[in-house]
Amino acid sequence: MSFNTFLKIFFNNIKVFIIILTGFFLLKIPTVINLVSNGSTLGFFLGGISLDKLIDVLPPLLIHGIPEITGFIIAAYLVFLGKEKFIENKKFNFNLLLFGILIIFIAAFLETYISPIFI
Repeated sequence: MSFNTFLKIFFNNIKVFIIILTGFFLLKIPTVINLVSNGSTLGFFLGGISLDKLIDVLPPLLIHGIPEITGFIIAAYLVFLGKEKFIENKKFNFNLLLFGILIIFIAAFLETYISPIFI
């Protein structure tokens, strides 16, 4: 895989991360819609795979999926925290935001360079 693929995946995931964060200003609606639609898509995809094929699909999916979903959950956590609670502990929460971006970066790296090894 190429560095361009990595950048494409990373910026796509950052776009999703930012869409989740817009719920901070838009009554949490984009956050809920994004989490429900991504969760439904993943569930629909995995639910349609036979058990013997699941063994082939799961390892590459989990390798990058666990950190990617963790990054999205961090963004959602910050949204559901609310403005007052965010400001109360803004240094920690800002660091948590940066950590979420770092996890998204790591997930993009894993998706580009490590997951394909298992396909």
